[in-house]
Parts: sequence; C-alpha cells; structure tokens
Amino acid sequence: MEKSVILERVYVVPLKRAWNSAYHKRTRKAVRMLKEFASRHMKSEVVLIDRDLNNYIWRKGNANPPRKIKVKMIKYDSGEVIIKKYEEKKITKKEEKEMKEKGEETIKQKESVSEQDQQQEKKKESVKKQEEKTQKKSKSSTSSKK
Repeated sequence: MEKSVILERVYVVPLKRAWNSAYHKRTRKAVRMLKEFASRHMKSEVVLIDRDLNNYIWRKGNANPPRKIKVKMIKYDSGEVIIKKYEEKKITKKEEKEMKEKGEETIKQKESVSEQDQQQEKKKESVKKQEEKTQKKSKSSTSSKK
C-alpha cells in the first residue's frame, strides 16, 4: 500500500529555547521542541524525524544543538508526519549549460523574465496615465475656448 501526500511544507524551526535548559539536556529538548512544532503546525499526533535530520541535530553532541533549522514536513493520508532536512537543489554551471542546450528555462531565467514583465506593465500603466492627463488638458482647453 502506497502512502499519498496530503500536505508538504517548509519551515524554519526556532530551537533557541532549548538553550535555556541544562547543557546535558539541550539536544533532547531540541528534538522534543521540533516534534511539538510539527504536531502543532501539521495537526497530527504521529510525528517522525528522518535519520539524516536526527544526525544533523545531534552532530555537535548533547550540549550544542542548532539554534534554528530549516525543515520540510510531509503529511501523509495515514495522518503521520515525517520531518526531513530541507535542501535546495543547486544547479551547477554544467547543468545550466545542458538545460540551455535542451531549450529548458532555468530558474534564474524565469525570474528575470517575470521581472521584465513587471517592468513592462509599469511602463504601460505610466503611458496610460500620461495619455489620460493629456486628454483631460485638451478637453479643458477646448471647453475654455468656447
């Protein structure tokens, strides 16, 4: 039986309050805080932490957990939530070159295109405003001559 994903979100979870506890309990408290955060935001009681994320939290030992962590939370139809470490996919120059050869747009190109579209829309709006002003002036000048 395959699980289907209901909800998938990315959060930056603050763990700085774990540092208020005794140094030998900090990482355990950070893990507990992460689970509580997930259950509160994803509305589920069953929360599981991925092995890689757990290793990341515990990598500096019991006394020095991270102050904040970026995670990806996935909720399945069974009601369980799995928390994984969030990793952005970085495109290398070689991959970008291959994508250009295939004709695919890269993320950077899409962003620049959307920025260009916004600039064009602003120009169109300013031109319309200027035309309206000139029309009003011409109407007022014609009415004053009569």
